[in-house]
Amino acid sequence: MPSLAGSVPMPSEAADLLGKHLVLDELDWLNTPDNKPVKMAGKATLVRWWTDTCPSCAMSLPAIERQRKEFATRGLQTLAVYHPKPPRDVAAHDVLQMAKAIGYSGWVATDLQWKTLQRVYPGVHERHSTSVCFLLDGKGVIRYVHPGPAFGPTDDPEKRQLNQDYLNITAAIEALVSEP
Repeated sequence: MPSLAGSVPMPSEAADLLGKHLVLDELDWLNTPDNKPVKMAGKATLVRWWTDTCPSCAMSLPAIERQRKEFATRGLQTLAVYHPKPPRDVAAHDVLQMAKAIGYSGWVATDLQWKTLQRVYPGVHERHSTSVCFLLDGKGVIRYVHPGPAFGPTDDPEKRQLNQDYLNITAAIEALVSEP
């Protein structure tokens, strides 16, 4: 399956992950039916790792919520994966409250010890950010990566890149949900 990188500008930092399957079977799911993984088959899924002490996450999660609402009827679902810094136990209720306080109300899971993040984002400690986004197709294949740290809609000329990254991710979602 081709990436969307040819049609939508994407940072090159994580391009090595395009075309790979993103397996999320070790996450703890918090607000899904029976706390079981959501079915990703047949749906585009935007997955974002985030933490409560990250200003970039505080900007990006509301942007993802906006994308979730805009594209939900066209097959997009979103998943915010909480990974605390430093890795530690955090109560599920607290994580859900933090996500809500930031402005996100889609699916939430945790990766408290960063096991999944380290597996799916090799060299995470050497990369620019741990707050990575993956856009998956309906088969769970990575089609677009935003390596973080932030994106979001803004008119502030000093934050032009944040807005451009938001527009690029939105364009990638549009391209993916428009595929046959």
